[in-house]
Amino acid sequence: MHDADLLRAILARLDLLVRLRLEDGAPDKSASITDMVVRLLDAGLKQAEVAAIVGRKPNYVGAVASAQKRKTNKGGGKK
Repeated sequence: MHDADLLRAILARLDLLVRLRLEDGAPDKSASITDMVVRLLDAGLKQAEVAAIVGRKPNYVGAVASAQKRKTNKGGGKK
């Protein structure tokens, strides 16, 4: 196994561990993808990193981030 292949395998396992930990956050039900995206973005990860962890495209993560910004900035935009 080459170094690059090994690194990809390690990152995939770490992404899986992070995702499992996020899903453990809600004992009654598993966390929604949107909740996981918001929590990871709040933790300081980049959109591409979040997309890899949750298994979605970066565009999806960007849309969730934009919606979250609009929520927090309510009243600050057009009326």
